Amino acid sequence: MLSFIFVLCLSVIFSAEPIDWKKCPQVLPGVRLCKLALTEPRLMKVNIIRVDLTLPGLRFAGTPRARNWGMEMPDFPGGVIRTFRETTADFMKMCRMPVQAGGYGVNMFLAVNSVPWTPWTTPFTHKYADPLGVMISNGVVVDEEQKNCGAHFVVWKDGTVAIEPSVPADKFQDIWLCAGGFAVLLDDGQPVNQGDKSIHPRMVYGISQDKHWLYLMTIDGRQKEWSIGANNEEMTKLMQDAGAWDAINMDGGGSTTMCLWDYQKNEAVMLNHHSGNSKRNVGGNIGLYIDPIAAKMTSTPGN
Repeated sequence: MLSFIFVLCLSVIFSAEPIDWKKCPQVLPGVRLCKLALTEPRLMKVNIIRVDLTLPGLRFAGTPRARNWGMEMPDFPGGVIRTFRETTADFMKMCRMPVQAGGYGVNMFLAVNSVPWTPWTTPFTHKYADPLGVMISNGVVVDEEQKNCGAHFVVWKDGTVAIEPSVPADKFQDIWLCAGGFAVLLDDGQPVNQGDKSIHPRMVYGISQDKHWLYLMTIDGRQKEWSIGANNEEMTKLMQDAGAWDAINMDGGGSTTMCLWDYQKNEAVMLNHHSGNSKRNVGGNIGLYIDPIAAKMTSTPGN
């Protein structure tokens, strides 16, 4: 496995102007972190990760099918089991575990939550989840129904990353990873779906026009003295400032989570901050890792 040294070095910028990524710390090879502390239009703490999609051996992994996939949920009659709910940090730990211990045995360095899901009713502690939209993890279909999903983040088997409004069944065999989101925010550089003015914690994925860069953004919210949250228009502007050409609003609220692996402490470190310091068990996560065999077969790109 490739070995990265993780140094928690944060850049605090008090504006929403276009980001100069060269001034943002490189936390891992090909991965830079920008932290924004905004006061207008309200208190807003933002984390934006930029990942070089041309990194040799870069791979994606998603939440797999639950062990009893397809059965009725024991704690929600009528619900169908698709995934097992877990925190983003626990997903990351599972992926890094050896295969013989039930993990993926991969050197995952970054993980974020992804899909919205059901059930989300009192007491909000259901063990399993049924994701909204099509969900495909590691080439395996987890859920094939669109179900009120506004768009999908897709990693095709040829390595191309895209945001798709829908994913037809005849394309499933060509997809490595697919995660549904609430709505497209940027489409070919143009803002869309700007009508939602509600303020919440947020999770957004973005892609540059040339498909070279992936942007992952969290915005803390519901914390009066720390960060209030953002609406669709503000999320879109921040993604544009980061350099995104296409962007999608994923599951936010209390699910919003971004973790980096700390190679010194040997643990997942959460970059964003939840109200009450809570860590929610979510219905789906995605993570990035380096395949060392594939990495050796390609040259290292510039950064």
